[in-house]
Amino acid sequence: MEDKEYFGVLISSRAWRAAIAKNEPHYRLKKLAEANQEVDFNMYLFPVKNVDLKAQTIKALYFDPSDKTWKIAVFPYPDILYRRGGASRKFKDHYKKFLKQCEERNTVILNPSPIENWQVYDYFTTKESLTSNLVETNLYEGKEDLFYMIKKYGSVNLMEAAGSNKKRVTRADANRGNRYTFYYFNPNKQKVESRNNLKLRELNRAIMDFYKGSEFMVQEGIDFLKLNGRQVDLRAELQKTSDGTINISGISARLSRDKSPITIQTDAFPIDELFELLKISPAGKQSLMQQINEFLISVYKNTEEQYGEFAELGIDFALTKDLQIKFIKCKSQSAKGSFAKAFGKEKLHPVMVNILSYSQEMLKGKREGENLTFWQKFSSWFKGNSNNLT
Repeated sequence: MEDKEYFGVLISSRAWRAAIAKNEPHYRLKKLAEANQEVDFNMYLFPVKNVDLKAQTIKALYFDPSDKTWKIAVFPYPDILYRRGGASRKFKDHYKKFLKQCEERNTVILNPSPIENWQVYDYFTTKESLTSNLVETNLYEGKEDLFYMIKKYGSVNLMEAAGSNKKRVTRADANRGNRYTFYYFNPNKQKVESRNNLKLRELNRAIMDFYKGSEFMVQEGIDFLKLNGRQVDLRAELQKTSDGTINISGISARLSRDKSPITIQTDAFPIDELFELLKISPAGKQSLMQQINEFLISVYKNTEEQYGEFAELGIDFALTKDLQIKFIKCKSQSAKGSFAKAFGKEKLHPVMVNILSYSQEMLKGKREGENLTFWQKFSSWFKGNSNNLT
């Protein structure tokens, strides 16, 4: 197997522990390994804590097709790195050193950078093709930012500036008598809770307590489309194909929990089913889908302008009650959970094949570029020294 390229899949320590306990990884990682049978990389899965920076080796999990079992072995650094997880605070420095070593080895990194919510949102405001899809958004720098926004709009959404955890999205609404309600997700109880009848300064204190020093954004509240009182948002999964074309693999509509103002989803289904429930005419559906597709491609291309080339993106967006498209955020490490719920686990296969096939072409292109650079340098050297060789 040493003549094959090494495809390293970085996973979280939690995913690693679960895989070791069960003698197999999560089903979405298993689907990636199944797709690899068509592309045939030397693939392995690992958390950053298993990286030996000095020896530049990695203790990892791999699938052995000879007996169809998962085993552990030590591998060299990857030719291609696919980041499906990050690093805890304890291993942040270790992680940074590993990535630097990968860059020095010219490793192809499929998702080159985490996408920071505030940074990408601020960048999109400079892009004419996306300005109509944005709501007013400010980085919280003091209570005046919150006061201004909630007095202006009556409802605001709040989101971590750098994080990607949907459970860290909150909402604040203005009520009668200059009182306010703060909605947030309680991970211990696994439900949305609220703090009610707050004065403005009490609201600010509750929000500060929730984010605990993390930077966050204050956004104009989106007038989300709702079904039976449940808020709807959408997740699009996009990948590059082997020829570099951006492919929209599927768009999932996701429902919030009952009467929740925060879209912590419990259900997901294809966008076509959403259109059927809304009883949109065929012509209206065609027009709206064209707008959505153009929006998604624009988000993908503009994200790459800011961060570099991606093999895939997960893009969250909303439809308002009057069917206007509003950007929420995008992720370079989409778990594809909503996609699997909406379209079925078997539909993950072509998505994974796309990622692997594109990776193959990226690696091929990089090596051809390295060879070209070598011959350019050699040609330049030869011309400058040809007289000395005769």
